[in-house]
Amino acid sequence: MKLIDRFSLVPRLLAISANVAVLTACSSGSATQTVGPQRSVVASPAATATSIAQALQGKAESQVLPRLNTELAELIRAQPWFEELSEAEYELLEAIRDAELSAKRRGEDDSIAKVIEFAAEQAWYADGLDKGEVQGLMGLFLAYSESLSDFRAPAIGPVLSTTLRGSLFETVSLAESGDVVLLVAAEDPELGAQALGLAVEALPLVEEITGPFPYRFLFIEVTAALPELYAGVSYDEFIALSTNYVDEATVIHELAHSTMYGLFPIWFEEGFAHFLELYFTDSLAAGVAGYRAELASLDKDPRLDLTIFRLKSFDDLLAERAQGLLFLNALYEIEGIEGLSQMVRALRTKTYNDQALLRAIVQQGSPDHENELSVLICEGVIGVRSGC
Repeated sequence: MKLIDRFSLVPRLLAISANVAVLTACSSGSATQTVGPQRSVVASPAATATSIAQALQGKAESQVLPRLNTELAELIRAQPWFEELSEAEYELLEAIRDAELSAKRRGEDDSIAKVIEFAAEQAWYADGLDKGEVQGLMGLFLAYSESLSDFRAPAIGPVLSTTLRGSLFETVSLAESGDVVLLVAAEDPELGAQALGLAVEALPLVEEITGPFPYRFLFIEVTAALPELYAGVSYDEFIALSTNYVDEATVIHELAHSTMYGLFPIWFEEGFAHFLELYFTDSLAAGVAGYRAELASLDKDPRLDLTIFRLKSFDDLLAERAQGLLFLNALYEIEGIEGLSQMVRALRTKTYNDQALLRAIVQQGSPDHENELSVLICEGVIGVRSGC
């Protein structure tokens, strides 16, 4: 959850992973067949596509549609894209099936049909679905299913109408993660488009440093309902942004949280999220200076404080995140961006408490920098239990 700096020394101060409740209603080509010992006939692309569609329809009739209620199955059969089913559209069917099962468990017997009916009313749907629109719908049903299945996830059903109305979705092909569907819900379509564009640009940057994005979709809601001090909040593959903070820094910050998915102590995850937003917005030096001044104004030590019962007030919470950023910046100054990236990628394989994480940082660091890392931890951390 990203909080806004109340002292105005830095444009925004911090974010912690948090739960948030959300709002509003809602293959072609040629194939060669051998005929006899010496002749071959080239099937037309249209004939090949038709045979593929027929095979996929048969598979859908036997494996997908029987698991849906009768009305929903008939609605799907009536969709134009079902007549020319492709592999991508079959994946969409599977996502609809999974969302329907999740909805039934929550007692929402007709919500999936309503989503499809509303989508069919949109101009981009009525003129035929291209591959990007099929992937966008698939991502939307994946997100809806997850929001229904995970009690900690936001309830996104009410806001899906804004995603569909503005066609606020795009698939990003990431170097390590493959295709990830980005979806945005926003009452203001311009802010929604802005958030989508920022996420499309930022996600490859975050992946380059942290490693593969761990989810098939990312759902972002732009909302005025966040508390005043919050610029953004995140929970796994769900993000909410304040309408006042649809900006590059906040998007990068929350994407970092989604990628780290709660494996680390707050000071490390928050510090890393702040580091990435400052690093990618070319404001690292100014940000570090601002956080040092912030800690001084709070009368807090700039060293990372890991003493027991250290968090007693909101000021302590602010200080922990500022100290985390300074610690991550010190790691960056020792290891460089490539070394820091390698360290974070290695650390993402398990969950750590404070003391175990400090030991792992030294172990995962470059052998050439072992002494520098040891000095950083012994002199830059309060409350180290061993090794100093």
